[in-house]
Amino acid sequence: MIHELAHRVVARRYGAEAHFVSNDGMLLFSMLIALSGFFIAAPGAVWYRGYMTKAQNGRIALAGPVSNYVLSVLFFLVLSVIFLWRIPAPEWLLILCYTGFSLNGWLGLFNMIPAGPFDGAKVLAWNTVVFGVTVAVGVLLVFVLQRQEVQTWLFNLVLPLVGR
Repeated sequence: MIHELAHRVVARRYGAEAHFVSNDGMLLFSMLIALSGFFIAAPGAVWYRGYMTKAQNGRIALAGPVSNYVLSVLFFLVLSVIFLWRIPAPEWLLILCYTGFSLNGWLGLFNMIPAGPFDGAKVLAWNTVVFGVTVAVGVLLVFVLQRQEVQTWLFNLVLPLVGR
């Protein structure tokens, strides 16, 4: 929902009329698919109207994936602080942080698919460099930072700096 809210906030900042339209059928489908262990979220979309330039459309589209990346990084930072400072934390908090880190990275990257109704198509149509950087950040969050050996390397790099 934060992803969709980000689209709405940016669209309204550009003076567009914007509102969220839920898709209850896709929400139900998403919940049923989640029971199989695979997660896809498609509860609806933000619709907006008003004259928008290609750059404004691109920035509105970019807001959603960027919000996912920011959430992913925040969850990763909380998890890192817990591990680096050896803070006792309940298992549910660790699971929440790791799931938030992983899922938001995937959602942001998935939405950067450069086709159809995905945000990536609008971002690519606006600016290829921004598209490339945004996809690269998603790949870093999903395929690099989620690897155990990369996390171990980073923690070993940072541990001496925090005095642990």
